[in-house]
Amino acid sequence: MYELYDPCSVMFFFRNKHIMVDLGTGNNNKINWAFSDKQELVDIIEVVFRCASGGMYLGATSFVQPFL
Repeated sequence: MYELYDPCSVMFFFRNKHIMVDLGTGNNNKINWAFSDKQELVDIIEVVFRCASGGMYLGATSFVQPFL
């Protein structure tokens, strides 16, 4: 059902439904890169929780992925 072929992937589920997150990278299904600090992950989780508890299944954030 889901392709998890990366060494580390983060997907969000709420009440057995997949929550997609629009981070501006084109892939709304999962996060598959390392975070530079833990506050970024906390912010994304807060947005996902607020959207999911409000009945929305696509959360949008203003997160910008740094180029490595």
